[in-house]
Amino acid sequence: MKACVLEGIGQLKYKDVEIPVMKKGEVLVNVKACGICSSDIPRIFTTGTYHFPTIPGHEFCGQIVDAAEDVDKSYIGKRAVIFPLIPCGECPSCKEKEYARCDNYNYFGSRCDGGMAEYISVPLWNIVTFSDDIPWTMVPERKITVEDVKYALSTHFQNTPYDPYITRGDLSNKGALRPVGINRNDFLSVLQVRQGQEPIEWFTFGSNVFNTLVPLYIHIDTVPEYYSNTTAEVSTDNFYWANRLIGAMADACDKQSAIHIERYQRVVQSHSHHIIHTYDELIEKETDEARKTELRHEANQKAADMLKKETSKNSTQLTGFTLGSLTSSSLSFQQ
Repeated sequence: MKACVLEGIGQLKYKDVEIPVMKKGEVLVNVKACGICSSDIPRIFTTGTYHFPTIPGHEFCGQIVDAAEDVDKSYIGKRAVIFPLIPCGECPSCKEKEYARCDNYNYFGSRCDGGMAEYISVPLWNIVTFSDDIPWTMVPERKITVEDVKYALSTHFQNTPYDPYITRGDLSNKGALRPVGINRNDFLSVLQVRQGQEPIEWFTFGSNVFNTLVPLYIHIDTVPEYYSNTTAEVSTDNFYWANRLIGAMADACDKQSAIHIERYQRVVQSHSHHIIHTYDELIEKETDEARKTELRHEANQKAADMLKKETSKNSTQLTGFTLGSLTSSSLSFQQ
């Protein structure tokens, strides 16, 4: 079978390897899709895996094509996603079903071979089957935008019983699942590679539900101070702490803050695209490389100035109703 094999740090090769042999309690999965996690990048190019050679990949799914003798054959043909952590099953944590705290766990793609291969043998315990009605891949109806990526990474299971912000109906599952968009990220970067135009790095700090992406032309010497001057002390004079403060306030009062957060995000995105459109034309017409660099810096500074103004405005609005909400809650409690 074909597989991506990491033979050393930075030495990833696409080559022929043997199809894995199933052990007791395992099934053979024909991998249909394997994601690239942010942890895979340093693992392949910087830190390495726990041994070489290793087949990376721990975010994958596929179809079960065979099963060991002790496994029910009805699993063959089913589609499945794979839980990547393989607990020992014997340590005190495993006995308490706290598998994430296992003392002797294994892990696909770093401690043992993972999903960047045509086939992988997986313990039945790690298999989560799903419906045949879900396609392996889908053709998008339109081109994906930066805003689409931001939306996907800002999910908190809204409009489902698992939304941590729901206040009505059955609340038994509220917050049962960990959303990717809340208190999950410190930094988000989306690199937009544009055909025939300057690449743009969109980035932000803090909780994705409440923050906003801002564009940054690359091929530059410095970045605006509002982005780079992340102080040890909390300060609204830099983008990092401003975003963290917005997240803290909005998280406490999601229902009231939603309209202000949405307005903030839409205004920043609108201004950002206007700045990009303006400077794309200027950079394209310019032939002097030094002047192109100046234009990139100029565009980045305009975006930073705009962002600081809108972030300050949003923070002021959130502070007002957050304090009001806390005061109302306090009065209600006293009554």
